[in-house]
Order: sequence, then C-alpha cells, then structure tokens
Amino acid sequence: MVVADVMRTTRDRTGLFFVVVLPVVIMVIIGATFGANSGSLPMAVVVADDSPQATELLDALVATGSVTVERYDDLDDARRDVRTGAKVGVLEIPSGFGAVLSGDDGTATVVLATTDPQAGMALAEVVQASTDDLGATYAARRFAKAQTDASPEQVAAAVAQASTTVPTIAVEATSIGQAPLAGNDNQFAYTAPSNLVMFVFINSLTIGGVLIETRRLGVARRMVAAPVTIGTVLLGSGAARLVFAVGQSAVILLAGRVLFGVEWGDTMAVAAVVAAFALVGTGAGLLVGSVARTPEQAQGIGIPLAIGLAMLGGAMWPLDVVSDPLRFVGHLTPHAWAMDAWVALVFEGAGLAGVWREVLVLFGYALALLGVALVALRHRLLSGT
Repeated sequence: MVVADVMRTTRDRTGLFFVVVLPVVIMVIIGATFGANSGSLPMAVVVADDSPQATELLDALVATGSVTVERYDDLDDARRDVRTGAKVGVLEIPSGFGAVLSGDDGTATVVLATTDPQAGMALAEVVQASTDDLGATYAARRFAKAQTDASPEQVAAAVAQASTTVPTIAVEATSIGQAPLAGNDNQFAYTAPSNLVMFVFINSLTIGGVLIETRRLGVARRMVAAPVTIGTVLLGSGAARLVFAVGQSAVILLAGRVLFGVEWGDTMAVAAVVAAFALVGTGAGLLVGSVARTPEQAQGIGIPLAIGLAMLGGAMWPLDVVSDPLRFVGHLTPHAWAMDAWVALVFEGAGLAGVWREVLVLFGYALALLGVALVALRHRLLSGT
C-alpha cells in the first residue's frame, strides 16, 4: 500500500514541485530579503522631550551615516523590537533633556538599551560621539554668552579654559536580555525551519487527495475485501502519509544544510522534532482525506487552513513580535510548538533535553489527530463511501 501510494504521488509533477522545488525557492526569496543589510545599525528612538535639543541629537545621529533611526511612541514596543532583533538598540531621550542641556549645568543623560553585546557596543560609540559633539556645542554657546565684549585674546584664553571642562552627556548602556534569534548570523537560519514546518503540513493536507482518489476509484473497497484486517489497511494508509512527511522534512533539512549552511543542531533532537511533526502532518492529512469528498475539496480546505495555522504558529514571523494574547492563541497550534523547538535547536544550541516539552506536546497533537482521523477513515472504508 505504501509503495503504491508513493508511486502514484510521485507521478504527479505538480505535486513534486510543491514538495521539492517550492520550499527551496521560498527559502531563497525570504532569506535573501530579510538577510539584506544596508550597513547601518537600525536603532529605535523614544523621545519623551519634544525640544530643539532632542531634534538636534537625532539629526546628529543620522548625519553619522552609521545608524538608521526610527522613532517610536511607546518604549515597550521599541524594547520588543530590540529583543526580537529587528533593532540593535533603543535610545530613550527623557523628559527635560533639552532644558538640562541648555541650562547652567548642561549635564544631561540619555539611556541606551541593547541585547547584542558587539553591535550594542558599536551603537553606544556612535551615540556617545554624537552626544559629545552636542555637549561641546552647548558649552561653546554658554561661553559665548558669558564672554561678551571681550578681546580676541581673552576669548581664546577663555575657550582654552572651557575646553578642559566641556560638559558631557552620559550614556547609560543597560541590558534587557538576549534576543531570541541572536547568536546565529545565517540569514536562512529561521526561514529554513519555518519552511519545513509550513510545507510539511501543507503537503500532508494536499496529499490527502490521494486517499480520496483511492476511495473514489474503488481501490479502498478492494483493499477492505482482501484477506487483510481493517487495521492493516489503516496502518498502510497512515504509513504512506508518514513517508511523505518525513521525506519532505529530509528534503528541507538537506537543502538547508548543503545549500544555505544551516546548522540544525543535535541529531537526536532534530530527529525527535521531525518525527513528532511528521506524525502531526500525517494525522492532519488522513483527517482531510477522510472528511473531504474530492481532491479539489481537500486542497480547498487544506491550503488555506495550513497557511492560516502557519501564520498563527510563527512559521512566517517570530511569535516574539506579536502581542501576548496572539502569542497565546498561536500556541494552540502545533506549528508554534514546532517553531519553539527549532528556535531552541538552531539558535540556542539546545539538545533533546531542551526541547522535550515541545516534542511531547507535538506527539500529543499527533495522537489526537491520528485518533480522530483513523476513526473517520475506518467509517469511510467500511461504509464504502
């Protein structure tokens, strides 16, 4: 039964394109897009002080050409983007910055928060240089204001004296944790596992159409009439879908490693995650193949459902960039647990001990889907519909 299903499915060139070619093409497109780097450090800025001095500091930062500045209204949103790696750091210009800088003391403070130590250090140097220049400018203004009607010689002497006491703007660099996707600079490191999760599920559902053809052509009735148990028929149907799910995973694992240099992590842990999610895809494919009446109906149900679950489950973007309620909803899908496991393996170097909870949850989803699907398929086979 497995061999027959494999032979029939591999004759479909369109299906082979979706299994082998399309995942690699999507990895290239998305990886190249998100891997592009303009050479400047992306920085979030939260301005609580709407003063000319704050504007001058932003202009000075942009003028360096080393940073790309994006203003945020909410500090929590800015820190979230720093944690997820969308920004290298967040600069907070507190209320009263302009008044302090232009006052008699002139020692103002800004706060820079980063997660990446190396990029954060480079960003801190750029910010420090810009604030030093701005501090020197306002020191000169105070000097010129105080030294009116002075001779050039007196001005020169005063400037020399003032240069030794130029007020500075202190930069307090703090850590707000490590970004979940930090530590791996391969631009395909996230897109490869996300494509594995997405395409294994999509193709598992669409291959359910082969099971419908088996019923429609009367092959299922002949199998049930043969001297084999109904359990054997169910096992054969499930094993065929499992072979495709594991094969799809193997294609993406190999392409990610050979073509894009993705380090998947601990072999045993990778095998456990692949097996667990392949069983999830098998159960979902059997269920769609048992419920739908035509292959077109299976595709009409399967593809939108799979894409929607991929979006909710973090297979299209990290769940750390969404709100807590949406992250909770996302973890109602097996995709989110699979992506959590892959992030731990690829980005954090976790082993099997680090992803056992995610693997157990995936096996739980698999058992539930397989249980419902086998009951539905048994009913279909015995009723001959």
